[in-house]
Amino acid sequence: MTYHYLKCPHCRHSLGRVTGHPSYIGNPIRKCPYCGGIYIDSFTREWVTKSPFSRFTYYISWPLSCAFLSYILITGILIMIFKPNPSNVPYLLLSPLICIIPLFCFILKRQITNTKEEIQQSLERTKIESYVKLLEAAKLKIYPIKGVEIGTVKDYSEEGEPTEIKETLSTTFVHH
Repeated sequence: MTYHYLKCPHCRHSLGRVTGHPSYIGNPIRKCPYCGGIYIDSFTREWVTKSPFSRFTYYISWPLSCAFLSYILITGILIMIFKPNPSNVPYLLLSPLICIIPLFCFILKRQITNTKEEIQQSLERTKIESYVKLLEAAKLKIYPIKGVEIGTVKDYSEEGEPTEIKETLSTTFVHH
């Protein structure tokens, strides 16, 4: 978990400490409660604004890091207990994998389960045409996802006008 301190890029007022991961999935468009300025939170990204490689590494980086560190730890312990000689080196290097593979699968499954709801909410938001226009106006690249319709739902108020879009699209975005 990381902490970052936000300041409004328009009025420079402190917005306080925010917790999160640098690749948090969510709505990156923020509105300053003090001046009403719109800005982009660089710690937050919608799922469709992540490249296919970033999506893959989002799932795999944490479990792979845990597995790698566990492998080094277990191998180190085994080498200290059983003094290496030419006959047991392959066993000392391969036996930790037997322990690590189930751990890796468990962490990977847990990572996918935990983020499934966040990704689903992100995909629901990006179906709204006006929201996708906001992301594009903020110069965020939209990557297509097979089987997902992006920007196909009109978001209109009862008067027939897009909700909050005219004023927000005309606002200059500032990346924070």
